[in-house]
Amino acid sequence: MQRTLLLGLIALVLGTGAAMAEQKIAVVDVPAVVAKSAQVQALKKEQQAKIQDLEKWLKTAQAKAKGYNMVISKDVVIYGGDDITADVQKAVK
Repeated sequence: MQRTLLLGLIALVLGTGAAMAEQKIAVVDVPAVVAKSAQVQALKKEQQAKIQDLEKWLKTAQAKAKGYNMVISKDVVIYGGDDITADVQKAVK
């Protein structure tokens, strides 16, 4: 994305020539703004708390309900395992 943006800016500079001198351009470091935002930090804390609650629930509910010793995210498993996504979705509602 940054490369595309850079190429676009270069094309803009080369294409506009003298008109570019009349324009005033500003840049912003979005990750830096987000990192210092109290509102974003509060949302991150809230989300982390919800994730921890869900993880606790998964540990206790799924191992007991279906006899599993471990529940692993589908993203990290290459092959095998019972997909209990639908069961978890029903229980989380």
